Amino acid sequence: MIYRSEVTNLDRLFENGTFSIDKWKYYIENVFSGLSEVVIEDASGYNFEKDIVPIINNVYDNKERINKLEIIFHDVLKDVDEIIKKKTGRNLECEIILYLGLCNGAGWVIEHCGKTLILLGIEKILELNLDKYDEMKKLIFHELGHVYQSQYGTLNKQFDSKSLQMLWQLYMEGIAVYFEQSIMEGNTSNSQYSNFWKEGLEKMLPQLKEDFRKDLDVLNDRFTQRYIGDWVSYNGYCDAGYFLGEKFINYLCLKKEFNDILDLSIEEIKNEYNDFCNLKS
Repeated sequence: MIYRSEVTNLDRLFENGTFSIDKWKYYIENVFSGLSEVVIEDASGYNFEKDIVPIINNVYDNKERINKLEIIFHDVLKDVDEIIKKKTGRNLECEIILYLGLCNGAGWVIEHCGKTLILLGIEKILELNLDKYDEMKKLIFHELGHVYQSQYGTLNKQFDSKSLQMLWQLYMEGIAVYFEQSIMEGNTSNSQYSNFWKEGLEKMLPQLKEDFRKDLDVLNDRFTQRYIGDWVSYNGYCDAGYFLGEKFINYLCLKKEFNDILDLSIEEIKNEYNDFCNLKS
């Protein structure tokens, strides 16, 4: 596993404190060739000036936080290979990069130029206040959960149906949360997901399961779904899909070993989710 930070001299990407996309394009191509097109395409559905630039501009005013974040990043990752090997008996091959993105996410796993990359966007990390040791550890192990599924199962599948795509995302995020919890032995308490968040969603779990199933046919794309993302809300709770996904994977692991559910067909997932919904608890 390789990891590196690309946060030195970020001031050069700003003009009078305002983000310059042209300077960023030069920067991102030096981070990894061809990456600019991937990042820009992923961010293309959002209003650049309204949704993205203000968050990136916040980076300019937080140099001290960025310096501390870089130290935490290296500290978390120094023993990660040994931890993964000890917990799973397996190795993970990927490159982890701390960089300035376009609000694509605090963490993002992609396949690019034949390599598996984990991209950690400092602009989103600062916005979500994840620049602390425990929060960064949780974030990194969550993304490594995606890498684990990619290497030992199937991570990315594309479907013509938005409903099936949304169901696959729930399954995929659930696996990552389960992996993260297993590696950290359930110690994932942080500022983003409080006990209030967990307790509130636990109380409405039967409704949450059924609402997600109903929404699959109507609120099922990136801009209408209300379950995955810090910018969406399900009954006042963000990221309810991560909670639901973990519960779903816990249910599947009552039937099979974790390593045996990393490559289920979409029909299997659909049938299992329906059974999961029919449980009374």
